[in-house]
Amino acid sequence: MRNTLDIFIHIPKTGGTSFNRIIQDHYSAKRIAFLHDDPEWSLERLIEKCRDKNQKIQIISGHLPYGIHEWIGRPYRYITILRHPVELVISLYDYIKSNPLHQYYPLVVDKSLHEFISEQQFDLFTSNLQSKILGLATIFPHFPALQNEVAVEDAVFPDQACVQQHLRRHFACIGVMEKYKECLQPMRDALGWKRSPKLYRENYNTNRTSLDTVERDTIEKITRKNSLDIQLYSMVVERWYSSKGK
Repeated sequence: MRNTLDIFIHIPKTGGTSFNRIIQDHYSAKRIAFLHDDPEWSLERLIEKCRDKNQKIQIISGHLPYGIHEWIGRPYRYITILRHPVELVISLYDYIKSNPLHQYYPLVVDKSLHEFISEQQFDLFTSNLQSKILGLATIFPHFPALQNEVAVEDAVFPDQACVQQHLRRHFACIGVMEKYKECLQPMRDALGWKRSPKLYRENYNTNRTSLDTVERDTIEKITRKNSLDIQLYSMVVERWYSSKGK
């Protein structure tokens, strides 16, 4: 579709940094807007640039929620990468705990994983984060400025039917981190890339917590708190990456 804007929703800890390297392989710098990497980019500047007919931007990437297309007024298609919710929560915990610059680091550094998932103040990260990010476009104006991580109001409870409708209607392709190699070819086909993507492994934490070392009650609690994300993840795997869904 002519003048289509590709929008990559970079959900934290889903391999998005590696995918951004792939984006750089397939688009010239003047056609890319990395919202979360360039301090000069803001939502206001992004919307202004994407609306400008003289600009060359073809793809944007950032820790942003579904809905930005409503402010741009161009044909669009979304892409994103999901991760199994249990692995995602553990990875977010490891990331925050190992990053002194993260806004939650002072609150998390001395806490166990079980304490992290048990405290309500961390529900942004520990309860259906992926469904929140992919949820109702109408809540987008209420999001604060996007800084180190996606800013999603804790009170937002995602409508799962609406999330799945967004994915069916407005996403060209949805990857899953656990099948990263498999999702690159569908990404290429959906976005019309002329050559096969290279496989990168960026921002990999060598000291991450192994799932095998996590207590069963902690895993069960993460599962209970992420029932919507588990349903969402299962639906995507079934539709895009299983022999039954193909």
